[in-house]
Amino acid sequence: MSFQQGIDVVLSEQGVDIAVFILWSRLGSPLGPLVAREDGEPYRSGTEREWDLMLRAWQRCQNEGSKPRPAIIVYTRSDDVSFEERLRGKPDGEKAREIDQKLLVRKFIDEEFRDAETGTNIRAYHSFDQPTTFAKQLRIHLTGLLDSIAGEGSSDPVWSIAEQGPPFRGLDVFEFEHGPIFFGREDELVSIRARLRDQ
Repeated sequence: MSFQQGIDVVLSEQGVDIAVFILWSRLGSPLGPLVAREDGEPYRSGTEREWDLMLRAWQRCQNEGSKPRPAIIVYTRSDDVSFEERLRGKPDGEKAREIDQKLLVRKFIDEEFRDAETGTNIRAYHSFDQPTTFAKQLRIHLTGLLDSIAGEGSSDPVWSIAEQGPPFRGLDVFEFEHGPIFFGREDELVSIRARLRDQ
């Protein structure tokens, strides 16, 4: 089967709990006649096909009265400067293809997230300007989603003072097991990772 058909098998038959879409300058490659919409119209890209599968799975859960699955998170990058830098020095034909792809992304967002008649938003997405901003947002959103999935029906305290002692460490270092009570340094973590990559 084709690459896209393999993805379809995983998404349709096995299902997913969380679907993350990241949109910036490319919507993706056309799928050809083997993969089409239910009405026979072709998809503009694999991204559009996967979006359609996730929405249908979510709607099916809604109709059945079960908890909607998957949770869908969408991120869009607003960074025209980086996009223009990427085009610099490329041949005209390649520039035109890149610009066409960026316009396809914009069209996809307009069609799927805004009402055509009123211009109002019908779905939400998160915007970011740089990869470090995205990493921070993704970490926070995924942590929240995973906590809600893993913690359904759980009323256990995050830290039991009776069993684990007071959470205040004074001058002692925080270890791995203190993660639930020591957090909030996402900006610093992203900055350190970026510096390590640069080095």
